[in-house]
Amino acid sequence: MPTSNLPPDSLRPYQVTGAAFLAGRTRAGLFDDCGLGKTPQTLVAAKMVAAKKILVVCPAVARYHWAREVQRWFDQDADIKVVTSKLSKHPALADIVIVSHDLLVSADTHTALLGESWDLLVIDEAHFLKSRGAKRTKAVYGSRCDLSGRALAAQAKRVWVLTGTPAPNHAGELWTHLRALYPSAIPGVNGTPMGENEFISQYCRTAATPWGLQVQGSKNMGALRTKMDGFFLRRLKKNVLTDLPAVTVGALPISLKRADGQGMNKVLSQYPDAAHLAEAAKTLTEDGLLDFLRANAAELATYRRHTGLLKLPVCLEWLKTEMGSTDKKFIVFAIHHAVIDGIVDHMAAFNPVKIDGRDSARDRDNAEQKFTHDPRCKLFVGQITAAGTAITLTVASDVVFFEADWTPSNNYQALSRAHRFTQTRGVVARFLTLHNSIDDTIQRALTRKTRELTQLFN
Repeated sequence: MPTSNLPPDSLRPYQVTGAAFLAGRTRAGLFDDCGLGKTPQTLVAAKMVAAKKILVVCPAVARYHWAREVQRWFDQDADIKVVTSKLSKHPALADIVIVSHDLLVSADTHTALLGESWDLLVIDEAHFLKSRGAKRTKAVYGSRCDLSGRALAAQAKRVWVLTGTPAPNHAGELWTHLRALYPSAIPGVNGTPMGENEFISQYCRTAATPWGLQVQGSKNMGALRTKMDGFFLRRLKKNVLTDLPAVTVGALPISLKRADGQGMNKVLSQYPDAAHLAEAAKTLTEDGLLDFLRANAAELATYRRHTGLLKLPVCLEWLKTEMGSTDKKFIVFAIHHAVIDGIVDHMAAFNPVKIDGRDSARDRDNAEQKFTHDPRCKLFVGQITAAGTAITLTVASDVVFFEADWTPSNNYQALSRAHRFTQTRGVVARFLTLHNSIDDTIQRALTRKTRELTQLFN
C-alpha cells in the first residue's frame, strides 16, 4: 500500500471532500478553480481506491511537478517513469507513468501505453482535449470520442479529468468529455448520445459569419449543469478559501513622451491588416472585436509582435521603478520570445528566471524551484501558454502582464499561478497598456470577457 510522508489531515476540508468525490467514481471531472490543489486531491483519491498502475497525462511543464507530488502525497518510494522522449514499441514501464500531451500523440508512445492496463488514467489540464479533431483528443477518447478504436481511456478502470477551465470559450468544448466519459448526460433525439453539432445547437449561441457558422457564447447553462450533476465537482476560491486574500486585477495605462498610445498606433499602421484592426476596434462590440482577433490571428501576428516590442521599453522602465522600491518578488507574463528575452536581459540585476516554449521540462522545473527558494531571484518571466499551467508561484503576489493572450482563460490560468491555496497575501495583477492605443481597447474587451467566462461554472 502506498505510504506518504504527510499526515492525512494535511488536506484542507474541501480537498478531503474532493478526494472522496473522485474515489467514489470511475469517471469524473474535478473542475476546481485554479489554485485549489487538484493534484493532491487526485493522488489521495488514488490511494483511497488502492490504484497501483497509474498513467498521468499532463502539460510538459508539469511532468516533474507531478513526479514530486506523487512522492509527497501518494508514495515517497513510488516507481515513477517521467517520459521525456518518444517511447519504443516495447518499453519497460514503471507503475506510475507521467507523459505530456504532446508526446502522447507519438505513434510509438501511444501504442506502448495502449499495451498496458491502467488502474487509473489522470488527464491534467483536460481542456487540452476540447477539440474533437485534435490528435491528443483522439489519442485519449478515440476518433469519435466514444472510447472506440485506439482510445487510451478505454484501457483504464478509472478516468479522472482535471482542469480549472473546463470550457475556456463556450459550453461546446465540454462535448468531447461528456461524449466519452458521461454520455448519459447528453441523450439525443434518437436515444443515442448527442453528436457534436446537436450539442452545440442545444447549448451554444451561434451566428452566421463570412467564415461560416461560429459559436459566440453559451446558453441553457442551468439545464446543462443539472444534466452533468454527479460527473463533475467544482469549487471556487471565494467559496472554499475564505482566508485566501482577494485578487485585484486592473489595466494600468502607461506612457512616456517618446512612447505613447497615439505614437504606437502611428508606427503600427504600416503593418498588414492594421487599418482593418483599427476599424474593427472602432465599430465592433467587444465580443465582435475578440472574434475578429481570433479569426485574423495569423494575419495580425506581425502587428501583435511589434505591439509587444513597442510597449517593451515603457514597461521595463515601469517595472524597474516598481521593483527598485521594494524587496518583493514579481511575476511578469508575455507572449513573444523577443519580448521575454528583452525583459530577462534588462532586468538582470534582479536575477530573473524564465519559462517559455524553448525550455525543456527539466529547465522549467529548475526555474520554478529557483524562483521559489532562492531569495536573490526576484523576477519570474513566463510565456503565458508555456508557464500558465501546472506550476506554483505563490512566493510572489505581484503579477504583471506586458502582453496578454487573446483567449481570456489563458490569462486567468497564468494569474492563478500566484493566486493558489498556499498564497498568504493579496494578489495584485496589472495589465500594462499604452494609453489611447488599440492595445488599450483590446485589454478592456479581454477583461470583460474573462468575467463572462467565470459565470459558466460559477
